[in-house]
Amino acid sequence: MKKYYYTLTKEKKKEIKEIYNKEYMNSNLKIRLNRLKFYAIIGYSFAALILFYAINYENNKFSSIFTAITLIIIATIYIIGIYSIKLKVLNKIALEHK
Repeated sequence: MKKYYYTLTKEKKKEIKEIYNKEYMNSNLKIRLNRLKFYAIIGYSFAALILFYAINYENNKFSSIFTAITLIIIATIYIIGIYSIKLKVLNKIALEHK
């Protein structure tokens, strides 16, 4: 099922995003999404450090590279989750202000 938000024009999408920013400025949802974004950034950072350490210094490279790849996958899932939740909320707002 295609989301209603995707069918809107650029101007209407901009209005919906402004409404989203006003309504959800200090909401619990916005705080949780920011926390997930922070966790994703930390995950990518640690994965980069682990990969750097594994390539340059580590004798057991397989376990370090496996850990780094796992962190990258989890951080990517967090980013996809943030995007999908935000789109659900934007679609809900678009349907309310039809």
